[in-house]
Amino acid sequence: MGSAAAGVAMTGAPLATLPAGFHVPAEEDHHERTFMQWPVNRRVHPDDVFLDMTQQTIADVANPIAQFEPVTMLAHADDHAGARVKLASNVELLYVPTEDLWCRDAGPLFAKGRDGSPAASHIRFNGWGEKQVNTLDSQIAAEVARHLGSALSRRPVVSLCA
Repeated sequence: MGSAAAGVAMTGAPLATLPAGFHVPAEEDHHERTFMQWPVNRRVHPDDVFLDMTQQTIADVANPIAQFEPVTMLAHADDHAGARVKLASNVELLYVPTEDLWCRDAGPLFAKGRDGSPAASHIRFNGWGEKQVNTLDSQIAAEVARHLGSALSRRPVVSLCA
């Protein structure tokens, strides 16, 4: 497990510390699963052809990864049938509503304990300074942590990726 977010800004408070014995693995370290988001929001992707191409590109990334490790695609249940057409059968679909595809920014950041147990933390996603709709995407880390049965540590860091 591991993920890193680029372009973060402090909100003035020190970073929350991880529980004793936990560390965030490097992004290139072995991890158990890849989480991805299925883009669907028409305000973000108003052009039908571009949205279809974007979804196909996401599938083209997810499908080969799923040959080597589990992939979980986050999507609203209403979007599962359309996603399944493009996704390999071994890509898991999980009911977590999304707007855009940036799981690196909206998803949880995982830490690992000495015994291998995961802990999830959350870099507050704000749609790149409220430039993009993020009503659902800002809830993704909490929803994934809830699904995994993991507590979510909210960190005083805001994602400012542009």
